[in-house]
Amino acid sequence: GADLEVRVFNDHIVEETETVTLMLTGLGGGIAGNLTATVTMTDDDPIVIISPTVVSVAENSSNSLIVLDVDAAAVPGRTLTYSLSGPDAVFFDINPATGIITLRNSLDFETPTDQGGDNTYRITVAANASFAIPRPTLQNVTINVTPVNDNGPVLVDDSLVFVIPENLPAGTMVGDILATDGDLPREVLTYSIIGGNASNAFSVDAATGRIAVADTTQLNFETTTPYTLQIRVTDNGSPTPRSTDGIVSVSLTNVLETHTITTLNQPDIYRLGQAFSLVSPDATLKISDDVHSPDFLGVKLTVSTSRGHSARDIISIVKNGDSAGQIFTKGTKVFQGSIQIGTFVAAKGKKHPDLVVIFNSNANAEALESVMRRLSFRAKDQVGVARTLQMQITNLAGIESNVATRIINVL
Repeated sequence: GADLEVRVFNDHIVEETETVTLMLTGLGGGIAGNLTATVTMTDDDPIVIISPTVVSVAENSSNSLIVLDVDAAAVPGRTLTYSLSGPDAVFFDINPATGIITLRNSLDFETPTDQGGDNTYRITVAANASFAIPRPTLQNVTINVTPVNDNGPVLVDDSLVFVIPENLPAGTMVGDILATDGDLPREVLTYSIIGGNASNAFSVDAATGRIAVADTTQLNFETTTPYTLQIRVTDNGSPTPRSTDGIVSVSLTNVLETHTITTLNQPDIYRLGQAFSLVSPDATLKISDDVHSPDFLGVKLTVSTSRGHSARDIISIVKNGDSAGQIFTKGTKVFQGSIQIGTFVAAKGKKHPDLVVIFNSNANAEALESVMRRLSFRAKDQVGVARTLQMQITNLAGIESNVATRIINVL
C-alpha cells in the first residue's frame, strides 16, 4: 500500500482533518487489478474574522482598557494566534493567544500621534491557525479617539483690577474677562458673576465676558466701597461641564460732580442807569456739589446775555465789604474777606461772555453762592429791550451745570 496526501483549498467549509481510503484502478500499461491507498485530507480554508473593523476609544483612557477583542472562527485542531501591524500599531498591544487589543499608552485628542494626525489610528490584525503552509487572515481596523472634557477654562488673569470714575452711565464698559480652554473641538465659554454684586451695579455679557455698568446709582464714590466681584467661567464640555472662578476688583475714583443752580427769581423790572442785582436778595440760590470734593480749583462761573445784549451793558461784581465772608475785588482778583478765592474776566462791547469768574482751591460752594449774590447788571441804552441773562457753572472736568436764567425788562 501507499500514502497519498491531498489538499483542498478555499472550499469555505471548516472540517476536521480526515483520512479516507481510495480504491485505485490501473488502466493500461499491462498492469491490471485494483490498488488501495490511504488519503489524508487537511482543511486549509482561510480564517474568518468576525469582530468589528471600526471602534472608538475616549482620550486619556488607561492602558488597561480593552480596545477590541478580536473574534475569529475557531479552526478544529488548530491553535489561533494574533499579531498587529500597520502604521499606528506601535500604540497598541495584542494578546497573541486571545486577540485582545489594549492601549499601550493613553491617547490625547488635543495632541494626536497617529500617522495622519487626525485621531484616526489604523492597524492591521493578523490571525493565523498554524497551518502547515502559513495562511494568515488580515483585517484592517480603524480606531477613532474621541474627545472628553479634560480641560477646564483658564482665566488669563484670575485677579483683575479695574478703576473707573464714579457715576458712569449704565452700559459703560468696565473691562473684559479673558479665558481660554484647551479642549478640542473648541468649547463655548459662558461668563457669570456669582458674588459681590448684591446691588446689581454690574452686569457681564455671558458670551463675551465684558463687564459693564448696570446701575449708575450704585457707583457713588462717597458711599460705596470698592467692589470685589466673584466671577465664573464655564465650558459646555461633555459629559460634565467644567468651570473656574476668579476675582474682579472694581474701584471708583472721585469725580467733581455736576453743579446745580437753584433758582433765580424772574422776571424783574430794571430802570435805566440803576445798579441791579442779578440775584434778588429774596431769591432761593443753592449750589450743590460733591461734599467730598470741596476743592473748587478751576471751577468757572460764566454770566452771559443770550438775548437783547447791548454793547454798553455792564455785568460786574459789587463789593459788600472786606470783612470775613464778604466779597470784594481788587484788580482782577476776587476775595472773600482776606482770602483770594479766584479771578475774573469782564468782557466789554460785543464780546461774549460778559463775565467769567475762575475760582481757586480756596473757594467752596458757599463762596460761589456769595459771589453770585454780588453780581450786578447795569444798562445804559436800549430801553424797552428785555435782556435774557444766563448763569452756568463748569467744573475742572468740563462738566456743566444747568443754566439759570434771569429776564430783565429795561424801562
